[in-house]
Amino acid sequence: LSGIYAGSLFLALAIAAFYYARCQRWWLAGGLGGAAALSRPYGVFLVVPLVFEYLAQRRATRQALGPDAIALRLIPAAFGGYLLYLAWHFGHPLVFLDAYTAWGMRPMSPWETLERFWSAPLVLHGTEHSLLDLAFTATFVLLAIITWRYLRPSCALYASVLLLVMVSMGTLQSVMRYGLTLFPAFMVLAHVGRHRWFDCAYVISAVSLSILLMVLFAMGHWVA
Repeated sequence: LSGIYAGSLFLALAIAAFYYARCQRWWLAGGLGGAAALSRPYGVFLVVPLVFEYLAQRRATRQALGPDAIALRLIPAAFGGYLLYLAWHFGHPLVFLDAYTAWGMRPMSPWETLERFWSAPLVLHGTEHSLLDLAFTATFVLLAIITWRYLRPSCALYASVLLLVMVSMGTLQSVMRYGLTLFPAFMVLAHVGRHRWFDCAYVISAVSLSILLMVLFAMGHWVA
């Protein structure tokens, strides 16, 4: 998140959208979700957990759907507006996918992504990076599963849906960076961090790895 990437902006907008959804300020949540969809294309999937949160709150208070339900339509509407702009300016609404294709990314099932990884491991940036990407992917999958036990279903759904999208792009080469936006996964780590031994082990290993990756990034090496 220290580089000039949209990931940090998306993370801030996604967290803010969830915060205001919990506060039942749905128009603000929808607007922030729409902004998140503009910062990252997969941000449009924020509508799934936020709609789930809306319905869960309505069910808990035994209230019928209100006019504020329309607010969450701002998320797909913002993304739709972005597609219309691309169609008008470039003649193709999905032109942004060309950038993903240039990095060897294309939509496919998670199983196909893993099969592609094992049959032809990513060696463009070295085997070490490939193994690191695989390790982080496995870690995020495990944390996403655990979120269903400790967090609200909407937060768990957010982590699961976005992780599913991330591993459905045909490569694992950027999961390590994209996974930083899965804030519920780090909430689980904070919960487990109540155990002193885990807290010390995690802080030491995470800080050491962060420093190493920061140095490599500053020296012009590929990180994620």
